[in-house]
Amino acid sequence: MPDYGLTVNDGVKYIKVNRYDSGGLDRSDYLGQLQSITLTYPDRGSVLYPILTTQEQANFYLYGISATEATSSRGDINDYTFASSASFGYNISQSFSLTGYCENYTNTSGNTLGYFPASSGLYNFGQTPNPELNVSIQYTVTNPNAGSKTLRFYILSVNKNDGRPTLYEDKIVGTGASGFSISFTNINPTYCIENDSLAFGVYEVSSVIATPIVLNTFKVTLSQTQTAFNGSSSLTIFNPDTINFDYNDYNPLLGNAEIPQYSTTWMDIDYSQNPLVPINFGLIISGTADRAFVQDSNYNSKAWSNIRYNGSKTTSYRIN
Repeated sequence: MPDYGLTVNDGVKYIKVNRYDSGGLDRSDYLGQLQSITLTYPDRGSVLYPILTTQEQANFYLYGISATEATSSRGDINDYTFASSASFGYNISQSFSLTGYCENYTNTSGNTLGYFPASSGLYNFGQTPNPELNVSIQYTVTNPNAGSKTLRFYILSVNKNDGRPTLYEDKIVGTGASGFSISFTNINPTYCIENDSLAFGVYEVSSVIATPIVLNTFKVTLSQTQTAFNGSSSLTIFNPDTINFDYNDYNPLLGNAEIPQYSTTWMDIDYSQNPLVPINFGLIISGTADRAFVQDSNYNSKAWSNIRYNGSKTTSYRIN
């Protein structure tokens, strides 16, 4: 089969821009002349979109843009909360292991995207989250030891496989604690990208190895919330950023004669008070009277003088 080039079916194809700015000013004169728009994505960098079509609507402009390779934004907003929990009752590992994260969750809700198989314990991203991703963890433990020990909760980016947790936080469990509750909230892992997998677990980082701590319950909650946007984004660049309106189709005064053309030779004769003797006769004699509102070229331009002074003749047989 012959190669007809790259066919792009995914990615941004239209961009909608409000025609009124934050101050209520109609920017149609500018938006109607945009040539391209640049959007900046956290995982793909700056992407330039040449504008192919411009549709002016009542309150916005809709730009049809040249399709490019798929970006991290696919047009849908994932606004949801997912939670999964289990009762385990097993000893927490006393060292970190790439395979030691929690598995076989028993209670799951909000898994509308199907990203979380409860048995594997891995949260698999079908696409890069567009809103901010928040992670909250709550778990309870029992410490049978005579002294306190330190636990480390961690998030593991499985695909990186670099031998260490991607994000973690330590907590101290007191002496003899039973059903001790630990929680982590507002964790914002910025490393989440499409096709990545996250695992969640706990292990000991205590310096003294003694009786292992028992993990009683474990719950993980992930949420993506799309908040209202107030203001402007520095991640969007419009081209051209400014437009010169002096010689612009949107300038309603373009071509207007705003300053009268005066003659350099002929003077204005003022008969406003006497039809026979001009009131500025003395100024005319001295050569200091106001100049006439006429162009000097009118006296040597055939297009002007023929129709007013010299006359013209037609030889059309239908008229003569």
